[in-house]
Amino acid sequence: MSLILGALLACAAGLAGIVLCPDDSTRRSRLPLLVAFLLGSLAWHAPARAAEPPSGPARVLDGGTVMVGPHRVSLYGIAAPDADQTCSDAQNRPYPCGLAVRDRAEPACAAADRA
Repeated sequence: MSLILGALLACAAGLAGIVLCPDDSTRRSRLPLLVAFLLGSLAWHAPARAAEPPSGPARVLDGGTVMVGPHRVSLYGIAAPDADQTCSDAQNRPYPCGLAVRDRAEPACAAADRA
């Protein structure tokens, strides 16, 4: 994105320089070329087409990551323990909270696959 923006700004600066401070020999020869380049740059910056959403059976890797078919999908805005993470319970005893989250999320994913 920044490369395209830089190219557009450079074209605009060059065009402004020719328009505001023209030299008699280059006034008419370079202006159409710069306008064509600027319009071509704008056309080249067409928005990308959205990709197809992943499909296939879903498998929970951890609380924030799911495999959908061959695609690894990270859930945006989810702060969940990793699969190998341990946490402490109310009595300050360690337990594998990452596995607990994965085991809790797996049935929900399996139910969604069947639906």
